[in-house]
Amino acid sequence: MVTVNIDTTDGLVNGTIGILTATDYGQHKETSEKRPLRIWVLFDKSTGIATRSKCQLNSRKHRQYLSSYWMLLDVVTYTVKRWKSSNLVVHRTQFSIVPAKGIRIHKSQGATLEKVVVHICKNVKRSMLYVAYSRGTSSFGLLLVVNPGRFKPPSDISESSAVSIGMKRLKQNKLVPYF
Repeated sequence: MVTVNIDTTDGLVNGTIGILTATDYGQHKETSEKRPLRIWVLFDKSTGIATRSKCQLNSRKHRQYLSSYWMLLDVVTYTVKRWKSSNLVVHRTQFSIVPAKGIRIHKSQGATLEKVVVHICKNVKRSMLYVAYSRGTSSFGLLLVVNPGRFKPPSDISESSAVSIGMKRLKQNKLVPYF
């Protein structure tokens, strides 16, 4: 999962999920320590289109195993100061991604995924279930994991709730298109 906004116009934003597909390593000149130089990540086909087109595959050995859908991410160095006037400066060198085997329902909001696994625990709110279920593109990609005897479904919507009143109003006042 991407941890910073790399290119917001290209869909490479904080929270974007991808699959790490390859790592290019290099050796430190003095210590001969093997270090990762860049990584290749597979994102959704609609994510990173412009960034992928800029990526040139010059090396012949790379052309053998790299897919045109993989995107190159280089190491990024961030400079951090404790305070603006502080002389203490820390340089942090890292890739702008973290492992994310699973994400919480809150983090998934706004995402569209082909496959969704929802682990349902007791006392889950109806709104959370809606968000979790509606992330998938179809019911075929939805898997619900429920521990027997531990799941308590949300109570029915009461007649006096704002949702029930709103639904009744919508049924009574149907929208009539004029075209």
